Amino acid sequence: MRKNNEFSLSTQKELLMHSSYPIEITEAIMHDSVSQTLFGNFEPFISGSDQDAWQFYSVVLSALEQQPGVNVIRETCHHGSGYASYVSAFLYPGDGRSRRDFPTYVETTGILLYLSRLAPLAAYGASARAENKDGKGSSAGFIEVSNVGLLPDGDWTDFIATVADVLGKFHIELLPRAPLILPAPDGIEIPTVFDGPYYVFDTLFYWCD
Repeated sequence: MRKNNEFSLSTQKELLMHSSYPIEITEAIMHDSVSQTLFGNFEPFISGSDQDAWQFYSVVLSALEQQPGVNVIRETCHHGSGYASYVSAFLYPGDGRSRRDFPTYVETTGILLYLSRLAPLAAYGASARAENKDGKGSSAGFIEVSNVGLLPDGDWTDFIATVADVLGKFHIELLPRAPLILPAPDGIEIPTVFDGPYYVFDTLFYWCD
């Protein structure tokens, strides 16, 4: 098993030689994705394990955490159970402007970031995270077709540009909204807890409990 620092060093060398984007999301890729088949062109997305992908994205998220004004909350692996085809994190500004205080909880507006375990692809969506003041729970929802590729109200241009820049340095493509909201191919079976109708987004980023 690789340690984080070992993966970081090997990743830096690999990224000098490989580029993963732009990726055309074909029907074959969607079928690979729903069958949990790797479809990237550099490690850990060729023959790596699920743990390798987790370690790779740990390095990526650490790089995001080092950006001024970007706070990162790493979501529970696989949402705590089942299988998620992505690693999830909640990102929000560090200046406090997106936080609102309520009697029993604090709400923070930000974006959810999904990082595919199967290829160097990412998607984002506007979200809000609620944290109970008693420390007994929190929630940031999910990305779905209604919010994928959309930012919260206000000026988030610089924020998402910073995120995209960091992902780009790791050769991760931050997918736009348009191709993700196209209908999924007829008959494709998506292992997801969510009901249809299904879209391209659902074939790439899904969770089954």
